[in-house]
This record gives sequence, structure tokens and C-alpha cells, in this order.
Amino acid sequence: MKLNRILPLAGVLTVLAGAAFGQANIPAGAGAGAYRPAPGSAVGGAVNPRPAARPAAAQAPAADATRQAVSKSCSQQADAQGLHGKARKTFREKCKRSGGH
Repeated sequence: MKLNRILPLAGVLTVLAGAAFGQANIPAGAGAGAYRPAPGSAVGGAVNPRPAARPAAAQAPAADATRQAVSKSCSQQADAQGLHGKARKTFREKCKRSGGH
């Protein structure tokens, strides 16, 4: 009895799934490596152009070193004051925002 109910349902689901997956009829290798935005999206078009290369990438290591120095200075100041837990976290956040002063 249960098999009589399950088989027709499975057949209907198979047909629907086949129809859903059968809509993408792009031949294999067509436009290999081409940039293809989703249909209807403005990605890559005039509305939303691709971002340009970042020239500031060369400055990133120097900025990282500066941030690390400020963070280390703030940690040393917190150690000197004997701060722990939430008080230390709050102090370090304010210190880092002010540049380590």
C-alpha cells in the first residue's frame, strides 16, 4: 500500500528535478575562462564597476608595523598599571584609538 503512494510521488519529483536542472544548456568549453556575471545583475557593468588595483598595498606592511608598535605600547602601559580583565580591555581600546598615548 505504501509503495503505491511513494512511487508516483518519486516519479513526479524526478520529472520536476530534471526540468529544473535541464534549463542550463551551455555547451562544454563555451567561453572557458570568461567572466560571466549572473543574469540581471549589474556586477562588472557601468552601474557597479570592478574595483581598481589598490596602490596602497605597498604601504600595508608599514601600517601593520605601526599598529603592532601601538598595541605593544598599550599592553606595556596596562601591565604597568596592573590592569586585568575588562578594565585592561577597555584601557587598551582607548589607548589604541589615541595612538598609544
